[in-house]
Amino acid sequence: SKKGINQNFILDYSGKFLDGISRGKILIQSGSHKGNRYSEGTIKNYRNFVSIWAEFEKYMNIRYKWEDIKKPVYDSLIHFLNQRDYTKDTAGRYIKHLKTISQAALDEGIHSNLEFRKRYFETLKATKESISLDTEELEKIESLDLSGNEAQDKARDLFLLMCYTALRISDIKRITRDHIKKTTEGKYRIEIITQKTKEQVIIPVNSKALALLDKYDFNAPQLADQTINEYIKQIAKKAGIDEIVSISEDFGGTIKTRLVPKYELITNHTGRRTAATQMYLSKIPSIDIMKI
Repeated sequence: SKKGINQNFILDYSGKFLDGISRGKILIQSGSHKGNRYSEGTIKNYRNFVSIWAEFEKYMNIRYKWEDIKKPVYDSLIHFLNQRDYTKDTAGRYIKHLKTISQAALDEGIHSNLEFRKRYFETLKATKESISLDTEELEKIESLDLSGNEAQDKARDLFLLMCYTALRISDIKRITRDHIKKTTEGKYRIEIITQKTKEQVIIPVNSKALALLDKYDFNAPQLADQTINEYIKQIAKKAGIDEIVSISEDFGGTIKTRLVPKYELITNHTGRRTAATQMYLSKIPSIDIMKI
């Protein structure tokens, strides 16, 4: 094969796969994003996987072929990742990438080894420490004066829109005036087809959400998700949301418990959880909350 690449070797094929997704020649093969190009973040994750797999082969002193993939190799890989103190989520992501690449090679007829589909070959996932904000904490964030910091002000507003609507950040950032509909009773609601599930959701809009959208002339401000995640922690700290909470994390296969101030755990996802809690307290039926 060209340039000395032997696709029977996992590392060689993985390099070719990485090149394919980077150039847009290989597209996502399953799920709601089927047919789309891989995102920059995902390509970076695959690049990390390829270098980790190269390290793993060096550590084991073996160049693995597809036919070698069996339970002992899976166990050795988990052991290798645990030794390096990766979190369970990170280790799980590498297993997931290996499974995707294995499937791609299988589809191309390069191997016929189905071990990666077996039950033991699972993608590890940590149980997330999910938190939500109560009404008092939400008010602290709302009333914080951020007039001197435009970026943090935008991050706070985007986060609050998540807390008011339960929409994902990817959908919040897509909102325009066209998504705001007035009902016959003179109330407002958002009607939007969500990016992830491609389903239409209809969400009642409270006066606070309406005022925030109006502030931006009904075009939600734009900030990178990661920037919002970073800023919202800083904002929550400024707002005094610093109650100490205990969290358990899986590092290198060992559960470690640590105490952290609550603001450290606040992410974009906290907005959605908070929205669900607030809707429940507002007596919105659970079935409607689940649909939203």
